[in-house]
Amino acid sequence: YVNKPPCKQWYQRRVRDIRSEGQQPAVPGVCSSWLRGISVGEEMFVYKRRNEKFRPADGNCVMIGAGTGVAPFLGFLDHFAVSAPQQQQQLRHRRILITGNRYKTLDSIYRDEFNRYLSEGVLDEYFAAHSRDEGSAARYVQDIIRCHAEKLSEVLEDGVVYVCGDAKGLSVAVFNTIVLLVSEGRGIDVKEAEGLVNENEENGKVL
Repeated sequence: YVNKPPCKQWYQRRVRDIRSEGQQPAVPGVCSSWLRGISVGEEMFVYKRRNEKFRPADGNCVMIGAGTGVAPFLGFLDHFAVSAPQQQQQLRHRRILITGNRYKTLDSIYRDEFNRYLSEGVLDEYFAAHSRDEGSAARYVQDIIRCHAEKLSEVLEDGVVYVCGDAKGLSVAVFNTIVLLVSEGRGIDVKEAEGLVNENEENGKVL
């Protein structure tokens, strides 16, 4: 999601050539390398799949993305940053970002950008999990959800939860963790909590 920024600005910020020292030979990405190789004025064709529900929330939200799953949230944060001056005159919304990747030093290529949004007040909180780093406080995004269950529950009451990543792995793991969070928070059995979370999915509160 991009809130109509200048195309050149979006291209410069989102398509980068990043090489890690000591990794030989270099293995270029397929799509990103192709984008880096095209010239100004060249025409390219893009297949766009519309999703009317997966849009920035006008309210409280929790954004959960692992690996390349952070991509839509970069656009969300751009949108929130543009909307921030108007919101200063209105009710302040809470926004929490949770990301997951393998290594902090190699994979967190947008960490500085997320921290900048945090310092500017666009984000209220930013948590990162690193699955391959020894001694990491959180290895997976569901570890963060469990660790900050009370805080996230407050946002879940009247906000939206976005999950973006591996549909077979991440989405299922996050869904099950949210079910347990709801079950423990409301003192109900897991089956009833699962029904509530499914209902929230149907109502567009868990996407």
